[in-house]
Amino acid sequence: MDQTFFQDGLACGTCVEIAPTSASLFSNAAQWNVEQPKRGTLPAGKKTIAIVSDLCPGVNQCWSGLDMHLDAWNSVTSNANGSKLPINWKFVNCKEAFASSGSGGSSLQVHWREGANPGFFQVQIRGAHEAVVRVEMKIQGETWKVATHVDNNWWKWDGVAQEAGTKSVVFRIVDWQAQTITTEVPTKIGTDVFVQANFDRVESSN
Repeated sequence: MDQTFFQDGLACGTCVEIAPTSASLFSNAAQWNVEQPKRGTLPAGKKTIAIVSDLCPGVNQCWSGLDMHLDAWNSVTSNANGSKLPINWKFVNCKEAFASSGSGGSSLQVHWREGANPGFFQVQIRGAHEAVVRVEMKIQGETWKVATHVDNNWWKWDGVAQEAGTKSVVFRIVDWQAQTITTEVPTKIGTDVFVQANFDRVESSN
């Protein structure tokens, strides 16, 4: 996915629905660029659901914002030989995609980075049905501390007290729609947390 939409990794792990595209639209003379998001509905026909996994290296490889895996490309284009086509897509809730592909796991997971310790607090939110934009942590007896988003969708806390190594912590996770999930069972550094709750898509009334 292009950086316009990838947003330094905030979109990593999210899902997109891609409309079918005819190979007849391919043109070697086309001027490739990343289009701006537009409101509207996807064209009729079979839709393909894909999971965002990485940042696209450049515009020439990522027209319309996506560089698709071969399986997704074949599904969208009916096995077209061309490599660049104007496509229509939108972000969607991942529940259906995770269920059908077996990806993402069955629970929302707070995963500690390998080597985590009181001076190295980093976690990754896995299996979220919507894009996560804020993660907070509360050490037992203290106030909530907001994490900083870093590469590959990891979240880190700087300057955490050494006592965090012996006290339990809980997490508060917020998606792009401002929905909040709080882990109710405390955990310790290095022990992942699994939550049955997950984020739904809040449909706009507009």
